Amino acid sequence: MVAASQAANTDVRSSQENLRYAQASMTVANAGLFPTLDGNYRASRSHSLGHGSNTFSIGLNVSWTIDAGGRFASSEAAFSDYLSSQASLGEVQTRIAAEVARAYVNMRLAQKRLDVAQENAKTQQEALDIANWRYYPDSFLRPMSIRRALLLSRRVLRFPCIELRSCSTVI
Repeated sequence: MVAASQAANTDVRSSQENLRYAQASMTVANAGLFPTLDGNYRASRSHSLGHGSNTFSIGLNVSWTIDAGGRFASSEAAFSDYLSSQASLGEVQTRIAAEVARAYVNMRLAQKRLDVAQENAKTQQEALDIANWRYYPDSFLRPMSIRRALLLSRRVLRFPCIELRSCSTVI
Protein backbone atom coordinates (compact mmCIF):
# COMPACT_ATOMS: atom_id res chain seq x y z
CA MET A 1 0.00 0.00 0.00
CA VAL A 2 2.82 2.39 0.87
CA ALA A 3 4.69 1.75 -2.38
CA ALA A 4 1.54 2.26 -4.45
CA SER A 5 0.74 5.50 -2.62
CA GLN A 6 4.27 6.81 -3.12
CA ALA A 7 4.23 5.90 -6.80
CA ALA A 8 0.97 7.78 -7.33
CA ASN A 9 1.90 10.86 -5.28
CA THR A 10 2.94 13.96 -7.24
CA ASP A 11 5.09 15.29 -4.38
CA VAL A 12 7.26 12.16 -4.53
CA ARG A 13 7.63 12.46 -8.30
CA SER A 14 8.52 16.14 -8.00
CA SER A 15 11.14 15.38 -5.35
CA GLN A 16 12.61 12.62 -7.52
CA GLU A 17 12.90 15.05 -10.45
CA ASN A 18 14.57 17.64 -8.18
CA LEU A 19 17.04 14.97 -7.09
CA ARG A 20 17.87 14.08 -10.71
CA TYR A 21 18.35 17.77 -11.55
CA ALA A 22 20.65 18.26 -8.53
CA GLN A 23 22.65 15.18 -9.54
CA ALA A 24 23.09 16.52 -13.08
CA SER A 25 24.12 19.93 -11.74
CA MET A 26 26.67 18.25 -9.48
CA THR A 27 28.10 16.34 -12.46
CA VAL A 28 28.45 19.53 -14.49
CA ALA A 29 30.05 21.40 -11.58
CA ASN A 30 32.52 18.55 -10.95
CA ALA A 31 33.53 18.42 -14.62
CA GLY A 32 35.40 21.71 -14.25
CA LEU A 33 37.68 20.24 -11.60
CA PHE A 34 39.43 17.82 -13.95
CA PRO A 35 41.89 18.42 -16.78
CA THR A 36 40.57 18.78 -20.30
CA LEU A 37 41.98 16.72 -23.12
CA ASP A 38 41.57 17.68 -26.77
CA GLY A 39 42.88 15.72 -29.70
CA ASN A 40 42.84 15.93 -33.45
CA TYR A 41 44.04 13.88 -36.37
CA ARG A 42 44.62 14.96 -39.93
CA ALA A 43 45.74 13.04 -42.98
CA SER A 44 46.26 14.21 -46.51
CA ARG A 45 47.53 12.76 -49.74
CA SER A 46 48.83 14.66 -52.66
CA HIS A 47 49.85 13.50 -56.08
CA SER A 48 51.65 15.59 -58.69
CA LEU A 49 53.74 14.64 -61.75
CA GLY A 50 54.12 11.05 -60.80
CA HIS A 51 55.18 11.70 -57.29
CA GLY A 52 52.81 11.03 -54.45
CA SER A 53 53.09 12.03 -50.86
CA ASN A 54 51.12 11.30 -47.75
CA THR A 55 50.99 13.65 -44.82
CA PHE A 56 49.73 12.71 -41.41
CA SER A 57 49.47 14.89 -38.34
CA ILE A 58 48.25 14.11 -34.85
CA GLY A 59 47.65 16.74 -32.22
CA LEU A 60 47.00 16.34 -28.52
CA ASN A 61 46.28 19.18 -26.16
CA VAL A 62 45.97 18.73 -22.39
CA SER A 63 45.05 21.66 -20.18
CA TRP A 64 44.26 22.05 -16.54
CA THR A 65 43.44 25.33 -14.94
CA ILE A 66 44.41 25.70 -11.32
CA ASP A 67 41.31 26.68 -9.42
CA ALA A 68 41.51 29.57 -7.01
CA GLY A 69 38.31 28.49 -5.29
CA GLY A 70 35.53 29.30 -7.72
CA ARG A 71 34.96 25.92 -9.34
CA PHE A 72 35.60 24.00 -6.16
CA ALA A 73 33.06 26.15 -4.30
CA SER A 74 30.58 25.61 -7.12
CA SER A 75 31.13 21.85 -6.86
CA GLU A 76 30.60 21.94 -3.09
CA ALA A 77 27.39 23.97 -3.53
CA ALA A 78 26.09 21.51 -6.10
CA PHE A 79 26.86 18.61 -3.75
CA SER A 80 24.99 20.39 -0.93
CA ASP A 81 22.00 20.90 -3.24
CA TYR A 82 22.11 17.20 -4.10
CA LEU A 83 22.13 16.18 -0.42
CA SER A 84 19.28 18.60 0.30
CA SER A 85 17.19 17.15 -2.54
CA GLN A 86 17.91 13.65 -1.31
CA ALA A 87 16.78 14.56 2.22
CA SER A 88 13.65 16.23 0.84
CA LEU A 89 12.73 13.09 -1.10
CA GLY A 90 13.21 10.98 2.03
CA GLU A 91 11.01 13.35 4.04
CA VAL A 92 8.21 13.20 1.47
CA GLN A 93 8.39 9.40 1.28
CA THR A 94 8.29 9.14 5.09
CA ARG A 95 5.31 11.50 5.28
CA ILE A 96 3.39 9.46 2.68
CA ALA A 97 4.18 6.21 4.52
CA ALA A 98 2.96 7.73 7.81
CA GLU A 99 -0.28 8.92 6.21
CA VAL A 100 -0.95 5.48 4.74
CA ALA A 101 -0.22 3.82 8.09
CA ARG A 102 -2.53 6.24 9.92
CA ALA A 103 -5.35 5.64 7.40
CA TYR A 104 -4.90 1.87 7.71
CA VAL A 105 -5.02 1.99 11.52
CA ASN A 106 -8.14 4.19 11.39
CA MET A 107 -9.79 1.76 8.98
CA ARG A 108 -9.01 -1.22 11.24
CA LEU A 109 -10.33 0.70 14.27
CA ALA A 110 -13.57 1.50 12.43
CA GLN A 111 -13.93 -2.17 11.50
CA LYS A 112 -13.56 -3.17 15.16
CA ARG A 113 -16.10 -0.53 16.20
CA LEU A 114 -18.52 -1.90 13.62
CA ASP A 115 -18.03 -5.42 14.96
CA VAL A 116 -18.74 -4.21 18.51
CA ALA A 117 -21.86 -2.32 17.34
CA GLN A 118 -23.15 -5.42 15.53
CA GLU A 119 -22.52 -7.58 18.61
CA ASN A 120 -24.28 -4.96 20.75
CA ALA A 121 -27.33 -5.00 18.46
CA LYS A 122 -27.38 -8.80 18.57
CA THR A 123 -27.17 -8.76 22.37
CA GLN A 124 -29.97 -6.19 22.58
CA GLN A 125 -32.16 -8.33 20.33
CA GLU A 126 -31.50 -11.36 22.53
CA ALA A 127 -32.32 -9.32 25.66
CA LEU A 128 -35.54 -8.13 24.05
CA ASP A 129 -36.48 -11.68 23.11
CA ILE A 130 -35.84 -12.87 26.67
CA ALA A 131 -37.78 -9.96 28.18
CA ASN A 132 -40.71 -10.54 25.86
CA TRP A 133 -40.71 -14.24 26.54
CA ARG A 134 -40.49 -13.75 30.32
CA TYR A 135 -42.85 -10.82 30.84
CA TYR A 136 -45.23 -11.08 27.89
CA PRO A 137 -45.37 -14.74 26.92
CA ASP A 138 -48.84 -14.65 25.36
CA SER A 139 -49.10 -11.05 24.21
CA PHE A 140 -48.06 -9.15 21.10
CA LEU A 141 -47.57 -5.96 23.13
CA ARG A 142 -43.95 -4.94 23.56
CA PRO A 143 -42.54 -2.33 25.95
CA MET A 144 -41.97 0.87 23.93
CA SER A 145 -38.61 1.79 25.50
CA ILE A 146 -37.02 -1.55 24.62
CA ARG A 147 -38.40 -1.41 21.09
CA ARG A 148 -37.10 2.15 20.62
CA ALA A 149 -33.60 1.17 21.74
CA LEU A 150 -33.57 -1.77 19.36
CA LEU A 151 -34.75 0.33 16.42
CA LEU A 152 -32.15 2.99 17.18
CA SER A 153 -29.30 0.45 17.22
CA ARG A 154 -30.53 -1.04 13.93
CA ARG A 155 -30.67 2.43 12.36
CA VAL A 156 -27.05 3.09 13.33
CA LEU A 157 -25.98 -0.18 11.72
CA ARG A 158 -27.71 0.69 8.43
CA PHE A 159 -25.54 3.79 7.90
CA PRO A 160 -24.21 3.72 4.28
CA CYS A 161 -20.65 2.50 3.64
CA ILE A 162 -20.18 1.45 7.26
CA GLU A 163 -19.24 -1.98 5.97
CA LEU A 164 -15.54 -1.26 5.97
CA ARG A 165 -14.50 -4.75 4.98
CA SER A 166 -15.49 -3.91 1.40
CA CYS A 167 -13.64 -0.57 1.55
CA SER A 168 -10.29 -2.08 2.58
CA THR A 169 -9.08 -2.29 -1.02
CA VAL A 170 -9.54 1.46 -1.48
CA ILE A 171 -6.79 2.39 0.97
